Amino acid sequence: RQEWERKIRSHVAFLCDITNLKKGLVPWRSTIWWQFWSHHVFRVFVPFAMLVTLAVSPWLWKAGMVYRLALYGQVLLYSLAVAGFLFLRHGIRLKFPYICLYFVFANLAVVLAWARWLRGGRYHTWRRTERILPAVGSQRRESS
Repeated sequence: RQEWERKIRSHVAFLCDITNLKKGLVPWRSTIWWQFWSHHVFRVFVPFAMLVTLAVSPWLWKAGMVYRLALYGQVLLYSLAVAGFLFLRHGIRLKFPYICLYFVFANLAVVLAWARWLRGGRYHTWRRTERILPAVGSQRRESS
């Protein structure tokens, strides 16, 4: 829960600060503009691109293989994320399902950050949270 709030809070803070970071958005005024765009600005739009792709791919099924692959890929991603969640609830952390779960989890946090930001939610003080999601490398498997 704390990790979840930390992710949402950090994205809300970025959305609040973007107007103060205008210099980083302009290529001829900043030497790090590409890093800024690719690591921060684009990241807050990824969940919406994912939703549009998921919504449009079934209608474009017959238009070409790329749309079928996009739909198959998303169904696989979300299925593995659900599997990762179910495994995690049973104390099992398998690497690939966990990575898919974390990717979906992180993008859902961005969507909630947008909602909180649009409602006027702001964080004025920093609150420490413990990182509760362990590294992917540590796995525990139950034997049957």
